[in-house]
Amino acid sequence: MGQGAAKKCNHMFHMADDELTNLDPKLPNKYSKMMSAADYMYYVMPKMEEGVSGGVVRVEFPTAQNPKAVIHAQAMVFPVLIHEIVKGVMELLSAHGLPKDKKLADYVINKADFLAAEPWDMRMGPAVWGKFTNAIPADDFNLKHHAYSQLAALPANEFNNQMKEIMAGTKKGTKIIEDIIHGVKRDFQEEEFNQAMNELDMGRDESDDDIEPFL
Repeated sequence: MGQGAAKKCNHMFHMADDELTNLDPKLPNKYSKMMSAADYMYYVMPKMEEGVSGGVVRVEFPTAQNPKAVIHAQAMVFPVLIHEIVKGVMELLSAHGLPKDKKLADYVINKADFLAAEPWDMRMGPAVWGKFTNAIPADDFNLKHHAYSQLAALPANEFNNQMKEIMAGTKKGTKIIEDIIHGVKRDFQEEEFNQAMNELDMGRDESDDDIEPFL
């Protein structure tokens, strides 16, 4: 799903067409042809190990010393850079479902994310990601990554069972998505309420400080 989400964004460079055209009027068209050719090659090249990597991404997960995640992405060209950044974001969202034990987590990652599997990830991933996003109600489409993060945090068996229903488009799958979206909205509301209360408490403290010298 990570590769699928990233591949769905391959042509997002068109959102910067004006800036690209200022650099070179032919650049957007060249990028479009290049990415179309790359899509085609994933279906005709049986192996990717001997190819040249167009980009790479590395994710630094939050730690006690650095509470913010950092995505390091490099690529030969702008469209591939977008692809790698989205892969990094999806890796970060998927990390909620990894085992707590680092050795076991590394083992899982090595079994799921390796170059030889990339052609099939690129072939099937966009359709799988598309089925998932199609299950999200239009009015809540902006919450799709939050919903995915909630699913990714589930135990493996539960994740597989729920994704099976979602991918099949069953009533149960629709109910699963509805419940997840409802939970995400509830969490947002609680966060907004807590933030508002904290700001109110801070305002009261500042008011008390202003009154003390007068008293």
